[in-house]
Amino acid sequence: MAESIRILENNKEIANRILKAMVEVFDPHFKSAIPEISSAVGDLVRRKIASSNEMKSLAGGVLRFDLGLTGSQALETVNIFANAVASRVHVKYRPIKKSGRNLKGGVSIKIQPLTYGNIPDMPLPWKLTSGKTADIKSLLLKLGDTLLVFSYDIEYGSFGRSGGAKMTKNMTGSWGVSSGISRVPPSFSGTRDNNFITRALNNDDFKSELSGIIKKTLSNK
Repeated sequence: MAESIRILENNKEIANRILKAMVEVFDPHFKSAIPEISSAVGDLVRRKIASSNEMKSLAGGVLRFDLGLTGSQALETVNIFANAVASRVHVKYRPIKKSGRNLKGGVSIKIQPLTYGNIPDMPLPWKLTSGKTADIKSLLLKLGDTLLVFSYDIEYGSFGRSGGAKMTKNMTGSWGVSSGISRVPPSFSGTRDNNFITRALNNDDFKSELSGIIKKTLSNK
């Protein structure tokens, strides 16, 4: 005599039981990974900011001379920027729950608010034509291509505070971030929505590495 098996639950009930079982597995798994993901993303952000073209030029290139920084001041400035942005990495876990025929929840990551209030101004020992004291934060994150100091030009050589340039009086000259030849290249200037921080973090390479961190951390749990 042939035996038969009778399934007492319908397809919907079986699917619900599977989803509930998945929640029991995935929810604690994802939750436990948050501290490790947060630390790894912070390290990634710090590295990306410090290795951006702008920060490399600030640490040991023409941008350091343009701003009039000594070698130690420039390195300290790079560290301030990199650490400030990395400190604002916020990894949030949204509990995984059953929602109809699907699951919802997971990991969301926020990095650096556009107010930039977490980054200090870092004043410079010279003033703008407006009379305001120049500061590195505004020069790189807010003022864009604005001409900053009229009737002055930059002369490059082994002199000045930076040891590589000085500002000289020139009635027909004007100095500003990306104001012209022998000035800071246009790619170094910045506004609130388009600056070296947004350029370092809003690109396919960064997104790929970020995705890799999440996948690797979750797979190792």
